[in-house]
Amino acid sequence: VATPHPSPLMLGAAYIAGADHVLAIGGAQAIAALAYGAGPVPAVDVIVGPGNQYVTAAKQLVSGLVKIDMLAGPSELLVLADPKQNPSLVAADLLAQAEHDVQAAPILVTFGDETACDAFVVAVEEQLEQQLRVLPTSEVARPAVQNNGAVFICATEDEAIEVTNKWAPEHLELFVEENEARMVGKLEHFGGLFIGTLCAEVLGDYAAGPNHTLPTGGTARSTGGLSVLTFLRVRTWMDSGARSGDTMVKDVVSLAELEGLHGHAASARLRLDPPVAPATKSASSTPVKLRRCSATDAKPRRCAVSDQALEGARAILKEVDADGEKALLRIAQKFGDIKPGEPFVIEREAMEAAFNSLEESTRQVLTRSAARVRKFAEEQKRSLKAVAVDIEVGEAGHDVSPVEKAGCYAPGGRYPLPSTVLMTAVPAKVAGCKDVWVATPHPSPLMLGAAYIAGADHVLAIGGAQAIAAL
Repeated sequence: VATPHPSPLMLGAAYIAGADHVLAIGGAQAIAALAYGAGPVPAVDVIVGPGNQYVTAAKQLVSGLVKIDMLAGPSELLVLADPKQNPSLVAADLLAQAEHDVQAAPILVTFGDETACDAFVVAVEEQLEQQLRVLPTSEVARPAVQNNGAVFICATEDEAIEVTNKWAPEHLELFVEENEARMVGKLEHFGGLFIGTLCAEVLGDYAAGPNHTLPTGGTARSTGGLSVLTFLRVRTWMDSGARSGDTMVKDVVSLAELEGLHGHAASARLRLDPPVAPATKSASSTPVKLRRCSATDAKPRRCAVSDQALEGARAILKEVDADGEKALLRIAQKFGDIKPGEPFVIEREAMEAAFNSLEESTRQVLTRSAARVRKFAEEQKRSLKAVAVDIEVGEAGHDVSPVEKAGCYAPGGRYPLPSTVLMTAVPAKVAGCKDVWVATPHPSPLMLGAAYIAGADHVLAIGGAQAIAAL
């Protein structure tokens, strides 16, 4: 546990939590020590927990080296309440989040009769002022409310749910007298959901069981909060046993040759006809030699991205973020992804036509390969389940839900990788993603056919950082 100036309270919390060590350092320097190792501090495998902007920036920089939970921003609470609710209670919950940070965002969404909603909002605002006058942390909470607080008055329940889902808040409280279960079923994007007026968000902050480190800034659309799952990993394995699996091996040979990866094809082909004698010696005057190493030399290779690549990608991301489609097309044409006037989004009908244009043997290879990936993904999905735990005030739990939209990047152009299309788009569709995009430059009929059989909804015929920016 890394925490600056640890008090007896913090040390006691670390003890009761079962921590093995406390690093009495904070800030970016603590993240660096945990990521790279420093003296008695070993390099760790995962770094979790919120912090200031420097901590968040440091976590972002080391996220390619170690696993992180998320890039936590200022706290958010969205209260979705009908106008019959207690204004004092709603105001108290909004202030409980507002006192975290002057950048915190306390949001109220209400719906129904406009007159009733207006009166409810006024009553909540009056309660906010009254409670702020006696709140010891008002010097933080007041500017948070004044600068970042907002209210949405919606005509209907569906409109209120639409606003809430667009916001994708870190914390979401639902206080309604009617249709509670129906509304819960329509809420799609949130870090933590708190149902009913007795289920205050602060209970989740401290003692209910679910974690209080939750996704902020709309990232609840794509990730969940810190949990035991953060410290677990999925490790896949294969064991051939005594079975030959000739059809699968032949499919691998075919796919590898289609991708131009002849070493892959040769490796698979040897499983069909294993050599019975040592290979003949190479006639090369400089035979290949492997570097001899000792056990002390063993360490993982770091994924290194050059400063030039980082700066180039950052510039492209910034340009597309600022100027949208115009910038995307401008950059894509500059790098030769597409020509002026050429379509850059390909839909299912064109994918199907491309698939049907392939040789029958290639179609069969793609179909069988996709089926194997799908079978494994379906079994993985079945292994996940919802959890419900009894707590003093009722129940707490988690569900497992798919992200709505997924982007799958697959190298194309000179060396297309249809296998990557299958390995990314198939699991996305099995997970239940409603909208799956495959991005690949200069998509050939082979790549489009792979996207079709994988179930992709669209193909973005653009590659590079510009494709990542668009997605």
